[in-house]
Amino acid sequence: MIADIIKKLKPLLNNSQKNIAEKTAIAITRLQTKPYFENAFNNYENLSEGSKTKLLMEINNVRPKSGFDFVSKALDDETPRVKAIAIKSAMEQNDPRYIQKVAKLINDFDPIVRKLAYEFLGKFPLPQISIVLNKKLLIEDNKEALQSLIISVGNVGDVNSYGYLLELLEKTEDFNLKAEIIEAIGKLKI
Repeated sequence: MIADIIKKLKPLLNNSQKNIAEKTAIAITRLQTKPYFENAFNNYENLSEGSKTKLLMEINNVRPKSGFDFVSKALDDETPRVKAIAIKSAMEQNDPRYIQKVAKLINDFDPIVRKLAYEFLGKFPLPQISIVLNKKLLIEDNKEALQSLIISVGNVGDVNSYGYLLELLEKTEDFNLKAEIIEAIGKLKI
């Protein structure tokens, strides 16, 4: 099927409209790359960290059939860098099917992975996400991750976050965090 599509597109590479020729070249490249992604997914365990990260950075441009499964598998990877890039890819897709896998990563040992997991979860204003995020407000020990967590709690906007945010506001001495907490409180759906 891909070969047939490419065959029909190839004549457009010589189109006098530069825009059409450029877009055709990009489309053909993406179509040719899809089988490579499918093969990479089938051999995920044998890929190097570098290969995984390169594939994840391009997966949203190519959109292979195995794209969702590839990102899901990368979210379970042992390498923090691969997990972080997988979360970024999931954010670009804005697909709620990743919520459960990403929610597990808020307990990851790597603060960057936790930070990105909070940011992803903050895109979905669901009560069950609020419950998970609220529990982390008083125990997150990395300032950057905590800042992302506070912003995400505000974005989710659940009224049940009020007590947690207020307690954190009273506990923290950091003025930047205080400002983020106050802004988050202002976003709650009260």
